[in-house]
Amino acid sequence: MVFPLVAQQNNVHLTWDINLSEKADSKELFIPFNCNKCDQIVFKKSAIPTYSVRISANTINTTSVSLKNIKTQSSPFNGFHTIIDEDFTITQQVLYEKRKRSVLITVTPIRKSGNKTDYLTDFEWDIKTIPYTDNLNTAKNKKDATYESVLSSGDLYKVKIESDGVFKITKTFLEANGIDINTVSMSKFKVYGNGGEMLPELIQTPRAEDLVENAIYS
Repeated sequence: MVFPLVAQQNNVHLTWDINLSEKADSKELFIPFNCNKCDQIVFKKSAIPTYSVRISANTINTTSVSLKNIKTQSSPFNGFHTIIDEDFTITQQVLYEKRKRSVLITVTPIRKSGNKTDYLTDFEWDIKTIPYTDNLNTAKNKKDATYESVLSSGDLYKVKIESDGVFKITKTFLEANGIDINTVSMSKFKVYGNGGEMLPELIQTPRAEDLVENAIYS
């Protein structure tokens, strides 16, 4: 079942300062549209307004976000028409802070309309959600997992890799590292490694429990 969500600041009123006197090729940042509650993204020394709202999402997932009851005004400026859409673009981003989950919803409050640019003055969020439950048992399952590590048996050697690429393990390399090649069986020779990446910040993020076997060519 999908539920509507009444977001914070649901009834939004934007007050605008429209300044078309500056030129885009000036040394200063070109800001033709400036609203009282907007942030800005900069593209080729021009500032495009954005408006965002952040909602708590520990127990919900957003299924759709749109605008309703919108009111607009128009400007003859069309200098952004190559980089804005014919509708008010909406994006979503899931954020985590101090183990709390939220969704940052951002709208670009200007759109191209023929040879003119519309800008939002009033609107309401129309956000629909479904229940979301973080798998609290994931951490417990990781802690209680039982498996036999690849490190539990066999002769093991640690090799340092300082750069990306394809590497060749030769007889000379093995002997130089004190390995008796007469004890090495190529049918049982394996290479393990997890890519040298950082562990994910959230313990719930899926990851390999043990060293991963890498493909080799002999």
